[in-house]
Amino acid sequence: MGPESALSIYDTYKKASKVGLAADQMMYCGMITDKKIMHDADGKRSKIFLPHQSYIIKPKGYVEIDCTEAKTNQPLI
Repeated sequence: MGPESALSIYDTYKKASKVGLAADQMMYCGMITDKKIMHDADGKRSKIFLPHQSYIIKPKGYVEIDCTEAKTNQPLI
């Protein structure tokens, strides 16, 4: 990683819908366990995000995320 890079890991312990995620710069997302549903900012397209897949958010981008399978004893990563 370069000096302008950051690594963030998000664990999700509760079911949630339409969780907003905004990015000033391009953001690379990688799914480790379970699945999430990613909705584009305009709400017209959705994509199921599965383990070992990648999702790119464009600069100044925004998505909403559904975490339908999160559990207290088995978080989504």
